[in-house]
Amino acid sequence: MKLRFFVFVILLFLVQSCRTKQAWTLIELPQQSTGLNERIDALVATKMNAYRIPGLAIGVVEAGSLRYVKGYGVSSLEQPRAVSPESIFHTASVSKLFTAQAIVQLAAEGRLSLDDKLVDWAPGLNYRDAAFTNITI
Repeated sequence: MKLRFFVFVILLFLVQSCRTKQAWTLIELPQQSTGLNERIDALVATKMNAYRIPGLAIGVVEAGSLRYVKGYGVSSLEQPRAVSPESIFHTASVSKLFTAQAIVQLAAEGRLSLDDKLVDWAPGLNYRDAAFTNITI
């Protein structure tokens, strides 16, 4: 269940960075299968079709190991190049969510406190307004 949730979250994040209103071709759905790779392919194809995503790349990590990595579709409709696992996409503000999740996990492990001062963890920060020193994690 967690694996499916993470794949869906990744797809949702990529929707905004890959969406287009131009010409569209549906991604072919794979045959039904119970294998993990085939289930991921089916989920990706369904979401790509539903949200008209021309291309995306995903990686599924479980217990610190890369379980699955694949590129789907094309990187651009204007100059179609197949998406590979190495393709780079603009993620915009999505990285804030990953940063927040990492911070919450570190706090849960007791490695930092949400009440810690930001300057204690990033001493190189320097702003004109000295009030920034009061910002907590």
